[in-house]
Amino acid sequence: PAVTIAATVDAAGEGGATGEFTVTRTGDLSRELWVDFQAGGTAKPLADYAAIGDRVRIPAGASRTTITLTPVDDPFREDPETVTLQLLSSPEYNLGPASQATVTITDNDSGLPAVGFNLLTSSGAEAAGQAELAVSVSANPAENADVTVDYEVSGGSAIPEVDYGFKS
Repeated sequence: PAVTIAATVDAAGEGGATGEFTVTRTGDLSRELWVDFQAGGTAKPLADYAAIGDRVRIPAGASRTTITLTPVDDPFREDPETVTLQLLSSPEYNLGPASQATVTITDNDSGLPAVGFNLLTSSGAEAAGQAELAVSVSANPAENADVTVDYEVSGGSAIPEVDYGFKS
């Protein structure tokens, strides 16, 4: 059989609207078919949308099945984010011409965007001279204004201004 994917509901929103992907097969329908996929895009699994797994079952006798994308309603203002599903090849089926589809998640929050470190921990060799810590902002600030982030260093045995200093 050949399999394809489409975003049959390509817009989802925090606080209600779900997105939907439809995986379709052609050829022999007499047995069930498991189709593997990989999720990508700018949205983060479990933070921006509920778990969807990495494979879907098309039952015997059916030519298609759906994957529902349920956004997580968080309290942070965010720019629109995408979830792209890419079908993966398998000896059980051939990939059709449409092997990738995208759903866009829109936000329902106002106010300040969320700010956070990209990594939970960071370390570096003293000889390196510096370490960089990446920070992400969930949405553009009002009218692309500067964002000031207050932070605190806690834990560890390094002594401020002796073992390390700060640059902005």
